[in-house]
Amino acid sequence: MPDDVGLTANHTVSMESYDFHTDLLHCISTVTDHAVPNSDYEVHAHYHEFEIYYFLEGDLSFAFEGQRLPVQNGDMIIIAAGCLHRPIIRHSCRYCRKRLLFRQELFRRLQTADMEFYHDLLKRKILFLPNASVVSCGLDQLFEDIVRYAESKTAEDSFCAMISLFSLLIKAKAHSREPAGNADPIHNEKALALLQYIDQHLTEELNYTSLAEHFSMTDKNLYKFFKRETGFTLSDYINERRIVLAQSLLNAGACAAEAAESVGYMDYSVFYRNFVKRLGVTPTKYQRDRRKSTCNTPSHSL
Repeated sequence: MPDDVGLTANHTVSMESYDFHTDLLHCISTVTDHAVPNSDYEVHAHYHEFEIYYFLEGDLSFAFEGQRLPVQNGDMIIIAAGCLHRPIIRHSCRYCRKRLLFRQELFRRLQTADMEFYHDLLKRKILFLPNASVVSCGLDQLFEDIVRYAESKTAEDSFCAMISLFSLLIKAKAHSREPAGNADPIHNEKALALLQYIDQHLTEELNYTSLAEHFSMTDKNLYKFFKRETGFTLSDYINERRIVLAQSLLNAGACAAEAAESVGYMDYSVFYRNFVKRLGVTPTKYQRDRRKSTCNTPSHSL
């Protein structure tokens, strides 16, 4: 789900979008004239795409996987597929950003055994590049080159866009900082305990009432507390984590019903709706497509 969901009538949004390699790469430029605190920018994850988020103007933090990362104008963040994230507007502001979304299939075009960008990015969740590194490494120029090549849509420029994209990833990996070193970590012990408890009991039935009782809170206070500390609503966080876990089980060969029950969904129809909402395909179609993709992937490609 894109981060532009839920804009009110007071917002002015302009967008430019370019397709490349049959939607393997998507470029989006967005301006929100009047972004306000608590805007409905929802927690989301791109399950089949990686994102390069180029922050240009605003006053916000960036929430991901239970951490908060303050960002400055000109910072760049590369977000792995499946990573939960959302912007958190701190003060009313003009919010400008550019985004490149590229599908996992692009990594197969490297055809190189010793290139491990795909697995490394998945493991690290995000790569953070402060403005100084973005400029000194020429990532800003590479970003604009990708957009320019993608806009052309010729075969030659499509190839140049792909080469520029991997050049950007190579430099970003070499010069990125660990998010934990720059993030505003969650210091509240109760919030940390909540996240740990959810991770340890994700396959069990979790709801506001049981969690509130376990942590000696009311349902209402738990809702406010969790969103304030993490940037996510509790239900969104649990659902997203469960879908990610369900994907792993489906990839390992479990049937859809088994995956649903194993990740804590007592009602398969609820799992089905959440899965389709987040990934855009049914669990069985997702599993079938993944099997086809695996069979068609050369053993030496990423």
